[in-house]
This record gives sequence, C-alpha cells and structure tokens, in this order.
Amino acid sequence: HRATRALVHEAQTRMKLYMEPIEVTISNGLPTALRWRNRHYRVHSVLEQWTYRGRWWTDPPALEGDRRTYYRVLCDKAQLEIFRRGGSPQKEEPRPSRAASPPWTLSRALD
Repeated sequence: HRATRALVHEAQTRMKLYMEPIEVTISNGLPTALRWRNRHYRVHSVLEQWTYRGRWWTDPPALEGDRRTYYRVLCDKAQLEIFRRGGSPQKEEPRPSRAASPPWTLSRALD
C-alpha cells in the first residue's frame, strides 16, 4: 500500500487537465477499459475511487447533478483520472457507455 500511495501522490503533482469525453466499459462496478481519442486503454487496476458532491458549503447546497464518481486508474501506458456524473456505475456495462447512461470524462492524465 505504501508504494501505491507514493505513486498516487506523485501522479497528483504531475497530472495534466483534459476534461474530454470518453467511453468506458464497466465490470463488477469498476472501469475495465476505456476509449479516448480513438485509442483503446485496458485498465489494469483502480488505484483510487472517491465521490465529489459539489460545493456543499454554498447556499443553497449543490444539486445532485453536481455529484461525480472519480476513479484514478492505471492503464497500459498511462495513469488516468476519470469521472462519471451522477451515481456509481451499474455492476455490468459490457459495452462502452453511450448516451443512455451518464457520460464519462477524462479529467486528468499523468504527464
């Protein structure tokens, strides 16, 4: 776990912001593959997962639509931070997510 935490900390300091749409394949509630800029990435592991619930300190409180589920994933040649608006994904989405489900976004990539 110590090595993983060190890797996550290093990544947080060198990640480039993208905020671009991606397609994600889900299995057992976790991302297993994604497509970004017509390139396929296999997810080897989910390094971190968290939920952003908007600016809770604002008046009125943020809407549920501001909720995002984030994942920091380790892929073939990259470490990526991706998110999905709304709740957590369904247990099984064998095909990449499309308009029928909340869209996925590539937030950041390790530079």
